[in-house]
Amino acid sequence: MLTIYLLRRAIIVPRMRAASRISGRAISSKSIAPGVAEGSCDFGKTRLLAYGAARASLLNRPGLNPGNNMLVNRKVSIGAHDPRTFEPEVVADPTRHRNFCEMTARSFLGSIPRIAWALPKHWTWTPEHLAEQIASRADACRVSPVWKVDAGTDFEERWRLRRWRRIARYCLELTPDNGDAWIVLGHAECRSAYSVPRHRRRFEAAKRAYQVAAKLKRDSRTWISLGEVGTYSGDLEIQFSAFKTVLEIDPSNAWAQWSLGEAHAKAGEHLEAVRLFRQSIQQMGEDKFGAVVYVDLALSDLRLGNVEEAIESLLKAVCLDRGAYCETQYPQIAESFYGHDQSAAELRDRLSAINPSLAAKFYAYFQPRVGTVTYAKGYCRIETSSVGPNHGDYFILVKEIEAAGFPKLRVGDRVEFHSGIGRRVLADYLKLLPRAE
Repeated sequence: MLTIYLLRRAIIVPRMRAASRISGRAISSKSIAPGVAEGSCDFGKTRLLAYGAARASLLNRPGLNPGNNMLVNRKVSIGAHDPRTFEPEVVADPTRHRNFCEMTARSFLGSIPRIAWALPKHWTWTPEHLAEQIASRADACRVSPVWKVDAGTDFEERWRLRRWRRIARYCLELTPDNGDAWIVLGHAECRSAYSVPRHRRRFEAAKRAYQVAAKLKRDSRTWISLGEVGTYSGDLEIQFSAFKTVLEIDPSNAWAQWSLGEAHAKAGEHLEAVRLFRQSIQQMGEDKFGAVVYVDLALSDLRLGNVEEAIESLLKAVCLDRGAYCETQYPQIAESFYGHDQSAAELRDRLSAINPSLAAKFYAYFQPRVGTVTYAKGYCRIETSSVGPNHGDYFILVKEIEAAGFPKLRVGDRVEFHSGIGRRVLADYLKLLPRAE
């Protein structure tokens, strides 16, 4: 739209006025719109009428597809407004007005080769070149729906995503059954939603695009991408349908087995999740990514009460990648062991023989913290000692404390507690201590 506006201001208006001077006739207000005072000239309406005539002349040229308002299979394509938006009124002198509009249209069309450099590059692609560019972009997007394909700053990446979104839509106007264009469109929408939280509504557009692409491509990789969009957007229904379809196409796909197991674990179906995790591990063998699956398997086993199996899975995960994944996940692992004090101590002792640093971090996070309430209106802020790895402020809502059956906390109360992710106090493990004298 900005390109159209600049073209109109820089080319059409000056040439329209020059044409009126060359013709030796002043533009009469009655020839433009009845009711305008004699001697005046409404150049705004004149510009619209002239531009509408130029647009109509463009539409009558051969090789134009009016459905997408673009010149196709040409080296130059210009998008313009719909001529139906211009409603010229009755003209007193039709011949004079027609001559003026034809002169403006010829002048505008004659300037097209000189302004081609100012047009976006993708509008100069032929349909064959456009299909090649779309296919190349789709291959780069197949890594993940949220993969950062474009290098540069966040602003540059957002600009390129908008550009590829427009290219994909333009390609789909020409060939609606182009699966690669649907993948490019879905990636642009999903990446935008993932990188900018206020654009989360774009996940819905990404899901629709990948659903069409998956039905057109009919390969496991596209269905996995659709399932991953469901994972990032929190849509369990999409995850179940997509990953089950992948296993119908390729029953030995380890990634789909693990992803479907994750979906069952989020739904609370840990027995089915354990079965899928074990199948995925068998397919992966000694791959380092197996450490991720072993950790998920251990967490589901803990939910089912299989503590010994969970400890064995965690130790195997540490051996596979030397504890790299557990270094980032030990807070979640420690939180899962709350209520299993002896098992946590056993894991610490056995883990110390493999990775002493990781064992120390795990048990330090697992141990309960003691703090003092410093704020208690709507939520409680609990400040811990400045000594140790877990010092800082922790938070819990008053309604969570009341739901757990504890009396209302007051400023100055001392409490013992366990915390979850994000320094949130878990009400089930909150204990009131005597005040310090």
